[in-house]
Amino acid sequence: MVGGCYRSPNCNKGEFLLEFVGWLDEIFEKVGCDERVIAGDFIIDCLKIRDKHVKQLKRITKDFGLKQLVKEANRVTLDSTSKIDLVFSDARNLECMVLKTPRVSDHDIVYVEGSMDILPNKILLKSKVNVMKMKEELCERLNRKSEESFEEKFINFSKDMLECISCTTGKDRYVKRKPYPWFNDKVHRAKDNRDLAYDKFALLKDMIGENHWEVREAWEKYKRYRNDYVQVVLRREKKNYYEENLWNNQSDPQKIWKLLKDLYSKKESKNNFEMFGQVLENPDVVAKKIKLMSIL
Repeated sequence: MVGGCYRSPNCNKGEFLLEFVGWLDEIFEKVGCDERVIAGDFIIDCLKIRDKHVKQLKRITKDFGLKQLVKEANRVTLDSTSKIDLVFSDARNLECMVLKTPRVSDHDIVYVEGSMDILPNKILLKSKVNVMKMKEELCERLNRKSEESFEEKFINFSKDMLECISCTTGKDRYVKRKPYPWFNDKVHRAKDNRDLAYDKFALLKDMIGENHWEVREAWEKYKRYRNDYVQVVLRREKKNYYEENLWNNQSDPQKIWKLLKDLYSKKESKNNFEMFGQVLENPDVVAKKIKLMSIL
């Protein structure tokens, strides 16, 4: 079992640890599994070994047979170095590493590897259930159990339902994750500049301490590169990619709708989107704009 846990900065540490004990009790009692991995941002700095909450967290997890796997700090800022992203597990043959790059936030990436199939750059496509076939299979199972009482049928219904879903679902498959088309050389350079600036800051902080002016200057430089990468380069190149392709494919409605589908997923509840600096909300207006583009 793999689970995630997050403690809000506004949540009292003592109250959180009480809730954490209850959550672990429920997991160990109700979840039928031999090995467990619980990871998350606990915001309890385990580098402060004398802190009472750190001691309490270690005692709780030890009582449940869980071992903390993260060995080094995973959040470094100008004024602090802490180990708050933690991984607890009773599984064997697991290794935990802290990756400085790629940088997603001010937290380093905590990477756990063990005896499992790891498929980099691949995503799992779950097959759809054949609903009609599932209904037929379920009715057949229920009819075969006509001699059972209503109570027995009711108890076994969920089991039969899961078995029907399993036997009427196609085989899952893995496919390679496609790179984002707007992730071009400019974006890569901006990302590399951000990562190099952080590496320089971390190196200077280890060598001469956080209070030196060069360290503070390196920290400000890293923040500028980070903000430039996310707020300027990445968004600008994505916007340019879609605007350019919408304009170049104005005579091909199929490609236009494919681009719009990629840009605005089906999960979004909003129907409005921006086209060439203008926010369009009405679907009829969108269709007229695309028609006008094809005429021009």
